[in-house]
Amino acid sequence: MQADKNFKETLNVSYTGLILSCVSTLFKLIARLPANGTLLLADAFRSFPEFVNKYVKLPGFPVASIF
Repeated sequence: MQADKNFKETLNVSYTGLILSCVSTLFKLIARLPANGTLLLADAFRSFPEFVNKYVKLPGFPVASIF
C-alpha cells in the first residue's frame, strides 16, 4: 500500500517535471520571436534534450516498481 502511494507520487512528480520542461522550452522558443534573441533560441535547444530525457525515463518507472 505504501509502495503504491510512493509510486503514484513519483509519477506525479515526473509528469509535473515533464510538463514544466515542455512549457519552458516552448516559452523560450516563442519569446525568442519578438525579441529576436539568439540566446533564447540556444537555451531552448539546450532545454529540449532535457525534455526528451525526462520523457524517455518515464516508462522505466513501472518496470522499476516490479523489482
